[in-house]
Amino acid sequence: MVRLIPMAASSIRPSLSSLRFAGASRPGAISLAAFSPPRRLSFFHLASGVSQSQSFGFKASKLLRSDGKTMGVVANAAQASTTASPENVLEWVKQDKRRLLHVVYRVGDLDRTIKFYTECLGMKLLRKRDIPEERYTNAFLGYGPEDSHFVIELTYNYGVDKYDIGTAFGHFGVAVEDVGKTVELVKAKGGKVTREPGPVKGGNTVIAFVEDPDGYKFELLERGPTPEPLCQVMLRVGDLDRSIAFYEKAFGMELLRKRDNPEYKYTIAMLGYGPEDKNAVLELTYNYGVTEYNKGNAYAQIAVGTDDVYKTAEAIKLCGGKITREPGPLPGLNTKITACLDPDGWKSVFVDNVDFLKELEMARPSKTFQKSDRAMNTEEKKEKKSEQPDHQDEQKQQQKNKKRKQVFPYGNYRAYYGYRLGQDTEEDPRLKVFKKEWFQGKDCLDIGCNAGIMTIEIAKIFCCRSILGVDIDPDRVRDAYWHLNKLMRMKKAKTTPGNASKMEVGESANGSDCNIEGSPNEETKDSPKNSSTEETKLCDIVSFRNEDFVNSQDPPNKQYDTILCLSVTKWIHLNWGDDGLLTLFSKIWRLLRPGGILVLEPQPWKSYDKNHKVSETARANYQNLIFHPQLFQDILLDNIGFRTVEDITSVSGSKSGFDRPILVFHK
Repeated sequence: MVRLIPMAASSIRPSLSSLRFAGASRPGAISLAAFSPPRRLSFFHLASGVSQSQSFGFKASKLLRSDGKTMGVVANAAQASTTASPENVLEWVKQDKRRLLHVVYRVGDLDRTIKFYTECLGMKLLRKRDIPEERYTNAFLGYGPEDSHFVIELTYNYGVDKYDIGTAFGHFGVAVEDVGKTVELVKAKGGKVTREPGPVKGGNTVIAFVEDPDGYKFELLERGPTPEPLCQVMLRVGDLDRSIAFYEKAFGMELLRKRDNPEYKYTIAMLGYGPEDKNAVLELTYNYGVTEYNKGNAYAQIAVGTDDVYKTAEAIKLCGGKITREPGPLPGLNTKITACLDPDGWKSVFVDNVDFLKELEMARPSKTFQKSDRAMNTEEKKEKKSEQPDHQDEQKQQQKNKKRKQVFPYGNYRAYYGYRLGQDTEEDPRLKVFKKEWFQGKDCLDIGCNAGIMTIEIAKIFCCRSILGVDIDPDRVRDAYWHLNKLMRMKKAKTTPGNASKMEVGESANGSDCNIEGSPNEETKDSPKNSSTEETKLCDIVSFRNEDFVNSQDPPNKQYDTILCLSVTKWIHLNWGDDGLLTLFSKIWRLLRPGGILVLEPQPWKSYDKNHKVSETARANYQNLIFHPQLFQDILLDNIGFRTVEDITSVSGSKSGFDRPILVFHK
């Protein structure tokens, strides 16, 4: 029997180029080492595809079964490790492009606080947004644009006028050219001065302390002109050396200076991503003999920019930090984040640098301007329409018709579930043949989730422990979060209207949940009266991620009990060839726990003929495909290593062409 064996093991992922038939050197043997996927396809859209029937092609069986037997492969080729070494990850942290983005905390009167910061501290109101349906408002203030300066994000939660600052939070530092003048201005505006201007103990720098209306302390430091006036965040810790080691290794910060003051029994350490006079820094304070503090519920977190949230999360875990939000995109957006706690429980959120800049770009136009602009454009269009001759209307109609003929070369159809279901069918018929034991209490992965409707329904009906839907089309991921948020809003309206908190939906880069500028109202999240709601549980269970699944690196130490791959194989096959298909199957095997199952719904060969002309890449790959769908079952059993397979016959109810067998493979 011809058997496929691995050559040199890959540290990234098994590739067809690293696999070769053992008898490839003899006459008539088939060598697969020469196969190489077209590298011009940089991203593959894992969206749900089109139809499937039972009539598979058989050309590949003639090519691969010259002896009438199924080829074999050493299954451990599908189990190659993808995890980078700890040394490489920690070394990467040092090279990562990081900076402090903003600090997040809660206030009881937003307008009052904005007035104090702008009139007394000279800050600018950069932007403000109100989310009435989620009952919170955000305001961003600072001394320069968010894309280049460290700023403050204030959050006001409707009806909450007071918070407990606790004893762990210290103060914010603001550099000013004349501390005395600033203090006089604060006094004139009715502000509270807790330390009059004067040299710092043991030094020459003139400082003063003032309090804002909510009791947050600000240290005023007299300095010359600086590009970063908002220059410090001081937090108290129970073990300074432990904290320094963590922030150096996990966060990639530099220890700028350390000063011990035995007379007053405290030690401070300044850490950051550049010199104190040009960058915002983190000031950690250790008071002799004090190892625990009350953090209260007012201060939320610091946000840090990074080039890769996935590697960041891995580094944090290696250094003993706790990940409170696994890396991935924000609900409804494509901004990737991860959140963590340091050894003292201080929270930080890392935000993808490119995604953060995109978010700022999207947030720049004001809502008022957009509404007035839309209204003006509507009136202008009405006037112009009355003046246009009929032939211009015809040209516009032709342009609209062209737009309707949009091509989806990766199967990422916008109205996929409209195609999939019949007019009289509300529930996807596939749900009727799925078994509860595949999902109940299990960690699940849905590859090519499209708009997430199936993912959400599986979570609702079968009570998964967790389910992640991945799709490389960011628009479909946004659609998926839109459906999830809509479902939760509907449930909230029926149960506890007006009592919804943004923390019930997820978490963002700055303490919110479905949005990068959301509310960091963590006390609501932890409250027993809110945490038990059905919508909170569903949000904790379901998540979505924008990901190029075939070409992305496996998440470290992450495995699943059940993986769904529904109407996806054709699009991988057409856009990435046989190599991409084997990579998909191998990666699924690696990500499954022992005893796990793969629910596979492959498209038939005849549907390839219908779709192979969607792009030049698909057209070229189509001519060279060897592994036709008829062979998938044998490849997964004999080559990849699955133990058994069962063929489930779907029930009627789908539109024509969507009634198809579903194969369930057991690892």
